[in-house]
Amino acid sequence: MEKTRQLKLKFFLFINAIFIFIIIITTVRTSRSYRSIPPPCGALDTCPLQLSNQSITPLENTKHFLVSAYMDQRVKGFDIRIIGIFRRDSIQTLYCLFCCSGHLSTTTPVTVSVHSDHFGFPFSATDVMCQIPPNCEATHVTLLTQPDSVEVSNQRWLPIKNKETSKEEEKTFQFDFTVCISTLFGEYNNVLQFAQTLEMYRLLGVDRVVIYNTSAGPELNRLLKTYSEEGLVEMVEWPIHKYLNPSNGWLFSKHGGDLQYYGQLVTLNDCIYRSMDWSRYVLLNDIDEIIMPYQHDNLKSMMDMLQQQHPDTGVFLIGSHMFPKKYFDNSKKPLLPQWRGVPGFNILERIYREDHDKNIFNPRKMIIQPR
Repeated sequence: MEKTRQLKLKFFLFINAIFIFIIIITTVRTSRSYRSIPPPCGALDTCPLQLSNQSITPLENTKHFLVSAYMDQRVKGFDIRIIGIFRRDSIQTLYCLFCCSGHLSTTTPVTVSVHSDHFGFPFSATDVMCQIPPNCEATHVTLLTQPDSVEVSNQRWLPIKNKETSKEEEKTFQFDFTVCISTLFGEYNNVLQFAQTLEMYRLLGVDRVVIYNTSAGPELNRLLKTYSEEGLVEMVEWPIHKYLNPSNGWLFSKHGGDLQYYGQLVTLNDCIYRSMDWSRYVLLNDIDEIIMPYQHDNLKSMMDMLQQQHPDTGVFLIGSHMFPKKYFDNSKKPLLPQWRGVPGFNILERIYREDHDKNIFNPRKMIIQPR
């Protein structure tokens, strides 16, 4: 009887040992099976944002560059305008991809419009227009060369500026007048003329001056830093020379290079859209040019009159007159002795105006309503 009891106990322990062994083997195999499956990397529709904080962004898998993206619903069928620098002989099919409050959208086709004023250069200012897909609160946009978004980890994303505003908001502007100054390059250091021009614009009622800077001289950089701290000047770094061989001139056949005049048309177009939400008017001209009213004390009173006479006009062309550097009034001492030694020209001494040559084109400047 005792032997039978011992045999039953041994059999019971043997069965339990086999059962535990099977459980252990099953657990190990199950664990190994789970390890063979890679851990999830998160939902595929989340935005893997690598935000571009540069003024010039190379576009992946192309020869093109992106500058900025703006909400622009003035053209039917489009919502977004991307300002870029495209190589004219390498235009390809592209697609917009949006980040919609944290998740990726479907792609939408784009329309590429190369500006006609490229002056023969290989690269040109370009507008890329596309539509935001339904149910997407777009915050950022990028361009793809394929109509799918399988691999977007290397894409640089542009924030979308100038979000849609109501008609009531459109009537209120932070500034009345913004001056857009095209690129400074070649260690430009004409400090005296620059200071005199900025102060003249301040007297005329300009609230803000946007300057695209490739390279300025040390004295001018110090001056611009002071004006930036005051809030009059907004400096936009423009390192175009790091990506292209920009031309010092305006005509490819004469000056060579990749892009006209350090990207002048690109920066001026960007400045228009940059100013659209907060400036009533934008003035487009170079730093050696001043749009000067001669029947009014300031720009506001002049534009109030012109806008009343031409209520549906958005662009006003201003005639140019040349005051040459080589002829000037040097009969008097400098107005301010502290200007001596300051690099640059004293524009207050350039008082002789050239007559118009009727045989050549006299370029005009613009005051525009950016909207």
